[in-house]
Amino acid sequence: MLFFNYKLALFILAYRIIIENIIFNFSRSRFGITKEIMKFYPVWLIIQSFFLVFTMILGQFNIFVWHGKRPNNKRNKNANRNL
Repeated sequence: MLFFNYKLALFILAYRIIIENIIFNFSRSRFGITKEIMKFYPVWLIIQSFFLVFTMILGQFNIFVWHGKRPNNKRNKNANRNL
């Protein structure tokens, strides 16, 4: 790929893993959670990345709904104009 810099991508991924491990370990010790929950971290790391991209794409087409709220709902725009 012409614009893909794999060194930068690996650096960002490593940085993310280090920072999230620090936060998780601090939270785990603060709230008294066992260390077994950390075995799910690699799965969560992969799934979250795809979920965020998927959610952003659906949000651009006004398909994704969060708590029943749609950001570009035409009915809401028309209702605000009539006030």
